[in-house]
Amino acid sequence: MSRCDFILWVGETKFAILLFVIEQSWLLEGTTPLLVYLTCCRLWTHQNLNDTTHKNLNKFVAGVSMRNLRQLMYMGSHGHVVNNQLESLVTPKNIERLRGIPILFIHGEKNTCYDPESTMMSYDSLREQLGAENYQRWVVGEYGHLDCWMGKRSYLDIYPKVEQHAMDTIIKQRLRDGEQASPATRV
Repeated sequence: MSRCDFILWVGETKFAILLFVIEQSWLLEGTTPLLVYLTCCRLWTHQNLNDTTHKNLNKFVAGVSMRNLRQLMYMGSHGHVVNNQLESLVTPKNIERLRGIPILFIHGEKNTCYDPESTMMSYDSLREQLGAENYQRWVVGEYGHLDCWMGKRSYLDIYPKVEQHAMDTIIKQRLRDGEQASPATRV
């Protein structure tokens, strides 16, 4: 890996000084991967993406507005999700609204955007306030942030677990509603 210091200029104005790491195993093509890297973090583990996905990253991720960037920086430095007025959305009332909704937290072990501790904190918080029944957490080895969903092996490594969670949720809901769970339910 090589460390690079960059000064981002907008017109004649020095915008920001950013320090980041470029992986030598992957050549940045075009500006989209560079801008995503600069404004967010490494959104994927490159080895998990195929060539076609790499060549089309500009179709997945567009520009980032300054308002959005400020809000992301605020949330990162304050440790919680906020609304457009920078008011915390992590309130007992909002957490209560999640009661009865099964949630599977999926976190890539190599995620550089959010430390695995962040989903653990959310997972623990929900379980403490609402009980353990509806909440699961899965840290996926060798995956980053978005490659859990767009990686070349996601259909084998991730999607079956998501499908199983969805099917379990549907079956539990049908059983609560008094419907018979039949083999046909598990399509």
